[in-house]
Amino acid sequence: MSVPSHAWVGQSIERVEDGALLTGRGRFIDDLGVPAGTLHAAILRSPYAHAHIRQIRADLAQAAPGVATVIVGADVARLTLSLPAAVKSPMQCWPMAVERVRYVGEPVAVVVASDRYLAEDAVDLLEVNYEALPALIDPAAAIEAGAPILHEGLGSNIASERLF
Repeated sequence: MSVPSHAWVGQSIERVEDGALLTGRGRFIDDLGVPAGTLHAAILRSPYAHAHIRQIRADLAQAAPGVATVIVGADVARLTLSLPAAVKSPMQCWPMAVERVRYVGEPVAVVVASDRYLAEDAVDLLEVNYEALPALIDPAAAIEAGAPILHEGLGSNIASERLF
């Protein structure tokens, strides 16, 4: 069986986008117009590396002008399925925190509103009660016995171990 030859393999390929970018005529997704009625989202992110979410008070944000809805992890878990993990393991994987945050910046709530500024203002009205948990930044320490466990279904911080 012969391998097909491609004239472009190993060859310089002329870049066609440079002219527009260098002359200020480049177009990006943010340059596209937004249709009337499009809703905007703002995300509240965790300030903690590891914490239980004890309570999220969204009533003030939900009642703010222009807010269509506030989505929290419990809503996502109720309406969808856990994301598939790369390895088969007894852990849940959601696009936002459900009951516990596991890294700084993990999404905790999403406010959807009629414009970006109202959504961002409403995020400031969210109140989250966190219970901080021990966090580790050293991967070697995270796999030691007694280390704080991120996904309790695993029983440790090792999701998959393979030896070749």
